[in-house]
Amino acid sequence: MHHDLQALTVITETERPLNELELWNHMKGRKTAFPELYMAYTHLRRKNWVVRSGTQYGVDFVAYRHHPALVHSDYAVIVLQEGDGDVQQNARLRSWSDLQCSLRVSGSVAKTLLVLFVDRNGSDTAVPSCLQQFSVEERTITRWVAEQCREEDCLEKDCKNVVNE
Repeated sequence: MHHDLQALTVITETERPLNELELWNHMKGRKTAFPELYMAYTHLRRKNWVVRSGTQYGVDFVAYRHHPALVHSDYAVIVLQEGDGDVQQNARLRSWSDLQCSLRVSGSVAKTLLVLFVDRNGSDTAVPSCLQQFSVEERTITRWVAEQCREEDCLEKDCKNVVNE
């Protein structure tokens, strides 16, 4: 709200307002992945989605395409840093079991797993204007469930699609 809308003023213990750079550095100090998480958050908000914390599902965010009072969230969102990122931060989803666990949790709560790859494109995160150089790539990941595709019609349809392509 402070960066995009200039609608929020953060006051320190000494009752002095933080300027944009001071607030940016404070937030980066609290969480090293703050620039990527903030970019992912603004990316989802630009789609007019409501974004909330996803810690109860083991993800960064949950995203709603409609108002949260009307529907459950549609997506469980994981943010990964692409390119010259921190190896420790990108440790999630690097092994098959991590991916499978995330898919099972999101599937059991009726959410689609949405992975956002945020690339800094070589920019330094010293100032908030670095976000203009960031790029975001989306990928949805779903589980293939054999029981949902056991009918011969489904198998034939899949084979025809493969042959026709």
